[in-house]
Amino acid sequence: MDTTYDIPASQRREARSAGRAGERSARWGKVGGLFLAMARIGLIGFGGGNALVPVIEREVVSGRGLVTKEEFDREVVVANITSGALPVEVASGVGRKVAGAPGMIAGAVGMGLPGAALAFALVALFSVASDVAIRQMRLASVGVSMLIAYVLVTYAVGAVRAKAAGTPQHAVSAALLVGAFLLTCGGKLGKVARELGATGLGLPSVSTLDVLGTFFFAALFTRGESPRARGGRARLAVALVVGGAYLASRAFSGVVAAPVAHTLQVVMVALAAWGLVASARESRTPSKGAPLGRLAREAGAWALFLAACVVPALVACPEALSFAARSALSVLMSFGGGDAYLAFGQGMFVDSGMISSAAYYGQVVTVSNAMPGSIICKVLVGVGFLVGTTWGTAAAALTALAGFGVGVGVSGLTFLVAYYAYDRLESLRAFGAIREYVRPVIGGILLTIALTMVSLNVEVAQDFSLGVPAVLVASAAIALLVGWAARVREASLGRLILLAVAAALVACNAIALLAA
Repeated sequence: MDTTYDIPASQRREARSAGRAGERSARWGKVGGLFLAMARIGLIGFGGGNALVPVIEREVVSGRGLVTKEEFDREVVVANITSGALPVEVASGVGRKVAGAPGMIAGAVGMGLPGAALAFALVALFSVASDVAIRQMRLASVGVSMLIAYVLVTYAVGAVRAKAAGTPQHAVSAALLVGAFLLTCGGKLGKVARELGATGLGLPSVSTLDVLGTFFFAALFTRGESPRARGGRARLAVALVVGGAYLASRAFSGVVAAPVAHTLQVVMVALAAWGLVASARESRTPSKGAPLGRLAREAGAWALFLAACVVPALVACPEALSFAARSALSVLMSFGGGDAYLAFGQGMFVDSGMISSAAYYGQVVTVSNAMPGSIICKVLVGVGFLVGTTWGTAAAALTALAGFGVGVGVSGLTFLVAYYAYDRLESLRAFGAIREYVRPVIGGILLTIALTMVSLNVEVAQDFSLGVPAVLVASAAIALLVGWAARVREASLGRLILLAVAAALVACNAIALLAA
């Protein structure tokens, strides 16, 4: 017999209220944990957006089990085809999966806040504490670079090992990883060689964006089908010829190469669109995706976040509206990674006369390159502070907050819209191919970023006259120490960070004392 209604109505209401309160408490507990996890990752965010992909995966997939590997891969795919701050976008996607709109915002803010706060502090104190602060931060970055390099190499190797040895998938994955590395490593390898004194080593290189764009083109145009399928070999041959010609035109600059590259870009976009439409017609699986109402609610949450960050600055700083608009446009244009964003910042803020070239490169860029975190968020915080300084300390702080809000909010909103569109199309075979092979491609790019980590350590050695060989030996020792702690001791990410930073500070300061 159902005795539910034997319980007084007041007690039933209290029980329901307590249940809802418990659910809210658990949800906000997830939000808080997510924010702290992303903030910890953002604190070591050297090396650019893709460099943090395996670090985030280690924390949210292997460590905490917040999302599955397949869900995480989907976030990475969408972030790579979307403008904005890539680690912020991935963090917002993970947060959305874990705790809805609050988690979405908490994850993105947690990822961008540490670097932005450090950049704000150093830009504000640049004339007083910059030399000592930046020196020690850069010495500590030697250890962080080796921690990141270890994680990157582990991710790259795992992307190939995930496929059974001897299978076609394993062979394709290995080829994609090696190809992506060889295509992107030329500039970094040449830079390291020059810093070590080797001259005359000039290797062709293409950008990460070009490699990923070519991969997405090939997957969409071939519809993700086997060469054995009807017309499969012909489409594969066309993809290889067109994609190869485009990459060659980008690798070898010249008067002829530029117009050829632009023409091939148009051809690739047209062929990819044709393949996508053909794949949609052949698909028998109905498209799915989140309801439009959910998209509107989550987009509204980002709009409220942007308003909360930008509106206070509009009251305090007359230039805040122009700064916020230029900042939003720069984020929307920011394809190509953090280094490419510096050029957009130059056009938006320096060429327009909003700040001087000396302030932009001498303060904002210098501090941004020395600090961890998203380059977009750091640059916008630094520029915002300088723009608002004319109207006082409060105006400077509020305009910096507006810059941070635009960097995080526009990135998150752009990612949300792109994710919704991807969610509607991911059942197509072409997107299955992207999910299948995007990890090896990113793995090859990450190997190039690992080279960048070595290059950064060489720069630290040269800037502070520490001796390149000594710093390289220390770097290798730190990498081995981190690998031992991760694999043998199964140390958490937080402990690995502390270990790498402590080892770098001890080793580099000891080298400096011996060199004095």
